Amino acid sequence: MDALIEMAQAAGYKVEWVSMSRYTGLLLDDRILINQHRSIMTQRVALAHELGHIHHGHDWRVNPHSRERDERQANRFAAELLVDPVELMEAEMLYESPGAVAAALSLPESILDIWRASAKA
Repeated sequence: MDALIEMAQAAGYKVEWVSMSRYTGLLLDDRILINQHRSIMTQRVALAHELGHIHHGHDWRVNPHSRERDERQANRFAAELLVDPVELMEAEMLYESPGAVAAALSLPESILDIWRASAKA
């Protein structure tokens, strides 16, 4: 998590943990808001996802956008940040089920699926 926070700070954003009912993460001006009530794994994914929006220059207040495209790009960026290919390969050699591999890496299966699809493209 520290490396993600440092990335946010280097980009000029402050990371704050707040109480939110609807969102896991939210980009608001120069802040990245993370839902403090979610698991650490979910918080990491949310922070990496919001960094993806920053990386791709998604600013919905100014630019017309495709929400679906923007979310896909942010998810792909998060997967690239969070998945270490060597660790993934080692986990896949140890475990058969996708759920066990994801648990070993402390990542949701969906992030691994996104990473695999991106790696094939």
